[in-house]
Amino acid sequence: MLNFGLTLGSNFELLSGVNFTQMDGAHDAYYDSQVQKTQTILTSRANVENNGVKSYQTVQEQVTYTNYFTDTLRSNYRISSFEIPLVLKYNFGKQKVNYFISSGVSTNIGNYYSANYQSTEIGSGNINEAGYGINKVNILLGLGIQYRATQNISIQLSPGYKYGIPVSKSVYQSSVSSLGLFTGLNYYF
Repeated sequence: MLNFGLTLGSNFELLSGVNFTQMDGAHDAYYDSQVQKTQTILTSRANVENNGVKSYQTVQEQVTYTNYFTDTLRSNYRISSFEIPLVLKYNFGKQKVNYFISSGVSTNIGNYYSANYQSTEIGSGNINEAGYGINKVNILLGLGIQYRATQNISIQLSPGYKYGIPVSKSVYQSSVSSLGLFTGLNYYF
């Protein structure tokens, strides 16, 4: 994360900038399915005539059958995104080392989704999708520790919670909650 901040009084800061997030995961889906197939079968039938001579005739039949199966679809995925946050931080602690709690909102402005999947019935494959524009709004909560290297530059380490709400069609088809450990460099004007 690369943030720019504005100090608001002795304990508050307003931050914005650009964050890069990468999320890796795996998912197994188990499902029951059925496939109905129609197949043409050729059979030979013997006909015995009165004089004892056999003749053969080929007969064509349409046979429909149903296969029932249980399958597992395994996928591994990676979602990478750029987002712009607007965060209000409350600092407490010493001058060089501060502790803080934070809250804010952010929006994703670009995403890249890649996944590979494997299934016995479906086979295997890859999916790659890139999306640009606002596609998710996030609610941010966090706390952390910040070391102020100079009056204008600080380094931070903070666990945080992010709840994302999709606002357009993208890889985020439902709300996404995540816990993360954020590191970053802040510059103050």
